[in-house]
Parts: sequence; C-alpha cells; structure tokens
Amino acid sequence: MALSLKLSTKEKIGLGLGIAIALLALFDRVVIGPLNTKFHQVNQEIKLAELDLCRDLRSLDEKEAITKEFQDYAKYVKQMGSDEEEMARFLREVENLAHKSSVNLLDVKPQMPQSKDLQKQFTVEVEAEGDMPAIIMFLYQLNTSDCLLRSEKITLKLIQKEKSLLRASILVTKIVIS
Repeated sequence: MALSLKLSTKEKIGLGLGIAIALLALFDRVVIGPLNTKFHQVNQEIKLAELDLCRDLRSLDEKEAITKEFQDYAKYVKQMGSDEEEMARFLREVENLAHKSSVNLLDVKPQMPQSKDLQKQFTVEVEAEGDMPAIIMFLYQLNTSDCLLRSEKITLKLIQKEKSLLRASILVTKIVIS
C-alpha cells in the first residue's frame, strides 16, 4: 500500500492497465493457447475421420454390386473337388457341347493338369467329325462356354468332299483359378 500512495492517479491507471494486460497475456499463454492448439488438432482428426467415413460409405454403396459380380465369377475361383472330378466335369461339358452342335466325338484324350501360379489348366485332345457348320458351332460353343474352355489348337482334314465332312483335332483347355 505504501507504493500505491506515492503514485498519481494516471500512474495508478497505467499500472492497473499494465497488470491487466500482463494477466491477459499470461492467461492467453497458459489457458487459451493450449485449448486453441487442442481445438485445431481435434478439427484435423475430425476432417480425417470424415474422409475415411466418406470412403467407407462409398465402399458400402458399392458392396452390393461387388458381391453380385463376385458371385458371377465365384464358380471360376475354386476347384469343385479333386483333379479327377474336375476332369470328369470338363469331359462331360465337352461331350455335351459336341452333342448340341451335332459333332461326333471319335477320340478324347485327357492329359495331366498343369499348375501355374494360382491357376490349374486341364487339357483334352479331342478328335471330332462333322460337317463344317457343325464343327464351327462346336468351336464357338467351346470358346463361349461358362466353364472357361478354350480351343487352343485346331487341325482340320477333309474326309468326304461331296458331303463336306471334316475331321477335326482340337486341343481344348479349361482353366480353374484357385
């Protein structure tokens, strides 16, 4: 109090303002600064979480389409039994396609399956006989089959010129993704 008596009113007002400004600066550094920093950190975390949420919502929107497409390709992804069972299904499919296209199968020679990375390739050498439209239909049905069949090598021989009867040697492959 002895100090305050020696100061004039202007000095007392100046001293009071100085102390108030110093206390405000101290309050800013000790309380408001850390709160402001924390507020900005939380805002950044919220923005990142919103971006993640938008990506997740987009994925959920696409989930149904992805599931449907997966179901379309699921039959190609996994082998449905042993190699022998898969080869039997393969041979049955080739026989069915030959029957549908009116081609006579003369000889069917299955070969050992070959594994490459994530896929297994089954191969059959087929000797078939029929007229040109029937052979073409058979090849078309092989290549558009749902079982991933492909005709790799084709050799055609004319047997009867008058009837346009052909004998075809076809190397047919089937790929199973595991």
